[in-house]
Amino acid sequence: MKISVDIIIFGGGIAGLWLLAQLKEQGYSALLLENQSLGQGQTILSQGIIHGGTKYAVKQQLTPLARHIKTMPAYWQACLQGTGELSLQGTKILSSHQYLWTPHQWGSRFVGFLTSKAMQSRVNKLKHHDYPTIFKNEKSEVYALNEPVLDVYSLLHVLRKKYLNFIFKIDTNTIKFHFKDKLLEKIKLNDIFIESKFFIFTSGQGNQFFLKKFNLETIKTQLRPLQMLLIKHLPYPLYAHCVDKNFKPRLTITSYPTSEGYAWYFGGEIAEQGSKQEPQAVFEKGIKELKILFPEMPLKNLSWKTVYINRSEPWQENGKIPALPSIQTHHNLLFAWPIKLAYAPLLTKEIFSVIKKNGLLPSFSSSNDSLNLPKPSVAIPPWLEENQWN
Repeated sequence: MKISVDIIIFGGGIAGLWLLAQLKEQGYSALLLENQSLGQGQTILSQGIIHGGTKYAVKQQLTPLARHIKTMPAYWQACLQGTGELSLQGTKILSSHQYLWTPHQWGSRFVGFLTSKAMQSRVNKLKHHDYPTIFKNEKSEVYALNEPVLDVYSLLHVLRKKYLNFIFKIDTNTIKFHFKDKLLEKIKLNDIFIESKFFIFTSGQGNQFFLKKFNLETIKTQLRPLQMLLIKHLPYPLYAHCVDKNFKPRLTITSYPTSEGYAWYFGGEIAEQGSKQEPQAVFEKGIKELKILFPEMPLKNLSWKTVYINRSEPWQENGKIPALPSIQTHHNLLFAWPIKLAYAPLLTKEIFSVIKKNGLLPSFSSSNDSLNLPKPSVAIPPWLEENQWN
């Protein structure tokens, strides 16, 4: 069997799925290939925060990352309401806001910055009677950020259902790549040949596999590891950045309803430092922080686990997070990294710029509908897994 498409996407995380959706909406013949589950890795392990950049601006300077990302909450909100470039209606919104606070014992030196003109569109100072339940006894000021928190599991299901005809599961170890005159001309899956004009790789850490396979290791990448902490059986939900007196995001917490209370998912400095620690040490640090921050909250009969994440990104000389989504091209191969879940639309915009600059126009064909290949399921988030809890 032989078919021809405009574009093949390798990688079914948020970057690949968003790109597929935009390509289909604009008439391109495209398919997405995934070798595990949709969202496996960085996407399903993300906290689902549609960052507006506040977390990156709390050092009292609007970094390039903070400036570029500030438009993302409004863009995503339109999509979630069904009025944006994509319809994401049906995606569960866990919280309409991510909150931010500095506990009184750590000081509040950045209050003036949060209320400055530069931050007015991002931050809303709450009155005490509007504080979430868990902050009712908090003496410090609490701010609501213009950053919704999504259930990534439901987001992936929405995209899978809508574009399932163009999504397939493959075994990357058996796929054959056929080059002609330095261009990747087609791939072979079992007895199926698929020709494509462009091949786009959005597989996170998996991009390194393809770069090595194609002898393109001059395109350098970096991994920034995290060890996230999950604690369940907590009585309240929490969606917040806890910032210390040095303006560092000490904790970034999101939460998920379970059969017995809530599971809290800890990112921020505790996860950064935790990448070099034993899981037990990360848990003990988390419990210590909870006792300081919420001394009245019961911490009995808890279950916990840690989750490792390797954030795969283009190489940076300073080893820090890149300021923008990144793409690297080699003939008709394009490698892409969104950097943040919220950046998927910006990454897609950059990819469209490249493919249109190369003269690739939509063919308005859907010949790949009939491919006899299995369909990938959606990855299970760690808070829904029954095993590996302590």
